[in-house]
Order: sequence, then C-alpha cells, then structure tokens
Amino acid sequence: MLPKIYRTNHPTAPWLVVYSDPTDHDRHGKVKRIRRWFAQEAEARAHHTSLVRAAANVGTAGLNMDAKARADYFSSRHLLDAAGLQTASLTDVVRAHLATAPVPSNVTLRVDALLAQFIETKRNDENAAPRTVRNLWYRLDSWREREDLRTVGDISQETLLRLRSRPGVSAQSRINDMAAASSFLSWLVEREIVPTNPLLKLRRPRTDVRQPKVLRPPQVRALLEAALALGEGRLVRYLALQLLAGLRPSEAAELRPEQVTTEGTVTLVRVLRGKKRGKIRSTTTLPNFRAWWEAAPWPARTKEPEGTHVRLWDELRDRRLFDAIREQAGLHEWTTDPGTGERRRTASLWQSDICRHTWISVRIQQTRNEALVAFEAGNSPEIIHGHYLALISSEEVRQIEAIRPQRLTRRKPAPTTKP
Repeated sequence: MLPKIYRTNHPTAPWLVVYSDPTDHDRHGKVKRIRRWFAQEAEARAHHTSLVRAAANVGTAGLNMDAKARADYFSSRHLLDAAGLQTASLTDVVRAHLATAPVPSNVTLRVDALLAQFIETKRNDENAAPRTVRNLWYRLDSWREREDLRTVGDISQETLLRLRSRPGVSAQSRINDMAAASSFLSWLVEREIVPTNPLLKLRRPRTDVRQPKVLRPPQVRALLEAALALGEGRLVRYLALQLLAGLRPSEAAELRPEQVTTEGTVTLVRVLRGKKRGKIRSTTTLPNFRAWWEAAPWPARTKEPEGTHVRLWDELRDRRLFDAIREQAGLHEWTTDPGTGERRRTASLWQSDICRHTWISVRIQQTRNEALVAFEAGNSPEIIHGHYLALISSEEVRQIEAIRPQRLTRRKPAPTTKP
C-alpha cells in the first residue's frame, strides 16, 4: 500500500500517515503497516509528500530501511563493485545463491512428529478441552494422510488450496479443516519453523445461513418419554440438560450433579466449561426440569473405577441408544424398498443442537429479554435476535412446561396360597 494520509478522531494527534512494508510481517504473517501520527496537518502532509516521492524511487519496501539495513546494502554493493560486478543487482545475486544453497534444516522436519508436539501443547500447555484436542488431531492427521505430508517442505500453497476446494465435502467442514490447519501453521510460525502462515490470508468457503429448528410439544414429550423408557433412562439427564436447561451437548456431557442447584422455586445449572472458555454462566431451567432430572438415576457405573466421575454421554457407550431414542420418538422418517424390503431413512426432523434451540426459543417467549437469554445461553444478543425470535408460540411454551414424566406403577403379584 502506497503512503496515505487520514484525518482521524484522535484527541491529540488526529492526522495519520500510513503505508505497508512488504518486507516485514506481524505475528499473524500479514504485511506490516507502518503508522505515524501528527498533531499538525502541515507536518503530516509534508511527511506524506516526502514518502510518496521516495516510494517512486525505492518502493514502499525501501521507506523503512534502518541504519543496519542501509549499512548492509552499501557493504554488499561495495563487495560486488570490487569483484567487477558493477551491473549485477543484489536481487540477481540472492537468486543465484538460493539456487545452489543447501536446503534449510527446518524443511526436512517430519510433519507427524510436529503434529504430536502440537497436540501435546494444546493438551498440556493451553489446557484445551478433550473434545477440542480430539477434533484437532482427527482433522490434521486426516489432512496429513490425504496429502501425503511427510516433511514441512511438503506443505505448499497447493496443499493449502485443496483444503478449501474438495468436492463432496460441506463448506462448514472445509472451514473447520482450514481453521485446524491454520492453528497448526501459526504454532510453527511461533517456533520459527516456517516464516508465515498463508492460511491467514486465504479466503474461507461461504456457507448458507441455516435457520434453527425447534421441537414442538408432542415431539418434546415423545423424546423425553423414549429416553426414560429405553436404556434404563440413562440418557434422560443428558437430554433434559439440553432441552430444558439450554446446555450444549458437550457441556451436558461434562456436567456434574453438584452444578445443579435450587434457589427458592427456580433450579439453576452452573456451566463451568462452556464454548467460550473461561466464562462461567448459570442457566435458568424450565419449571419441569427438576421432575425429569430426578426421574432417572445417574448413569450406573460399568467400567469406571469407584470414585471417578461418570460422564452423562460417551460416544462409544451411548450412540446406539441415542439413535434408538430418536427413532422411537418419531424424529426419523423411514421407507421400505418394495423390491428388497430394505428400510431406508428418507428424512429427519433432527438437527444439531435442536434441543438447545428449543430451550432458547422458550426462554425468549418467557422473558422477552434477548440480553438475558444471550447471557444464559452463552451467545450474543445479535445471534438471539437474528435466529430465535418467534420460533415458538406462548401456547406451545405452556404445553412444554406442563410435560412431566409418567410415574411407573408396578402391579403387585397376586398372593399365592400355600398348599
């Protein structure tokens, strides 16, 4: 960027002269902008004029040469002239040197070893959530295998561009893959293994805004009753935390019983490790949350040693049960092939975070306070206003609040007479 002058709202130095130095970069790998502030307009315009004249001769790269850079230039020029190379430019000499210079040692470092170090840094030094660590490892290791990345030198502009353009992969998945790779490259930049992170400048794929779905009262009842009937009610609390308290699935999976408290007639759930890490929040549950919370016991201990915390959700342990609950609740539509008799799922009423979307919509109707609901949900008021208004009616809110678990009555066996 050529030198430009701006009038700003700065109280003491409102005049700004700025230009870009293509030879220098900030910590994110972007071209560094050189700024200088002035209190007087005349001084700012004089400085701007001098920069424009100098840039016409040496370009913006030569505007920020310090004493060391100038000394290096004149020393190099003197050596070339003394060797009889008066017509050779420094650029030509550097290119000839790079063509025969040995390969830097960093280029030969193995990617798999660096990935392992990166994951350990995320897990131990940055205390990233286990789910985040698993997600990073899966995406980066898949990228390494897909592109056959063996050394740092194999990471090229083409391999990065293919992260963005992959047929058959959703835009959101490609965005997440690029974010994981960008985090890894920034880690390499911090350790001076690579000079820059090209992904910081690479445009991300565009995604269509998807309006959230919500569950209607009959679907809420069917889902909770199916959870209570199947698997000895093991997933009732996990689903109630999302549907009646607004937690994200990852937050509900990590919750402990002591985080559920009662203040007067209101039950609160304290979220200690949410999506926005470091920000603790409390959510107000719906009036029927306590009934469903107490309808099923804490998951029975199976493989966990005595005294350890049992998660409310485990992917390997609970996935089949979760699918069975949704199918019994009628949230999947199936058809049977008349020729083969094979059942195929043709449609699904389920959407990621649909239980949480339902709770947010209910709370909007209850409170009419977007800021309060945004705080409880761990979102911004803009997201609440743009996505969740008028998704559910006041009558539907009353119907959802009235849903209670059915008491299981056991019939006593008929008395038998002794012979």
